[in-house]
Amino acid sequence: YFGSIPSQPQPPKVDVSEPTPAGEQRKSLIDPLARLTRIDIAYKTVAGDDPDYYALNVLSTIISRGRNSRLRSALVEKGIALNVQGGQQESRGPGLFSFGITVPPGGDTAAAEKALDEVIAKIQQDGVSNEEMNAAQVSARAGSFMRMGTALARANALSQDAVFYNDPGRVNTLLERLQSVTSSDVQRAAKKYFSKNSRVVVITEPADDGGFGGSNP
Repeated sequence: YFGSIPSQPQPPKVDVSEPTPAGEQRKSLIDPLARLTRIDIAYKTVAGDDPDYYALNVLSTIISRGRNSRLRSALVEKGIALNVQGGQQESRGPGLFSFGITVPPGGDTAAAEKALDEVIAKIQQDGVSNEEMNAAQVSARAGSFMRMGTALARANALSQDAVFYNDPGRVNTLLERLQSVTSSDVQRAAKKYFSKNSRVVVITEPADDGGFGGSNP
């Protein structure tokens, strides 16, 4: 009962690959609990240990983080959206770069989607500025320190990197990899992954009762 447990053969690796999208996929939904219209757009990207992940991570900061981010300037400050987020999700398999836009009552979903597309197209065509890159690198350093600020956070990072990528030491090189990203890397990643032919768009509308689920208070 207290003897050693013999090792077993390694289980086969799970196949997390996905077929190449056949074109843009769109769907509209009615949510009886929703109060406002929301647009969700997702692009298939890469796993967290892919070299392009780091460029996409920096792009996340430039495009959506802070009061001066491109998305906020193009959508929220112009009254097209009440709120907008965007970012790269870390995953051991194929990842997603997703955007979420909350449209004001009576707002135009087509205008919101067009404004987002214009932000993306400008980065693809013109790249990002040195000021944006510097701010993103500062944010990366701050995020790295916060990620490792407690013993629990360090344990979580070590265990996730070990399980996801078989590389517990990745935590010691993550900041270095983010800091090595260049503006040309960011532009290249935007061109490579932000294609309308490989994205999914979901528009969620509130029910006619305004999201209260009925006429009673």
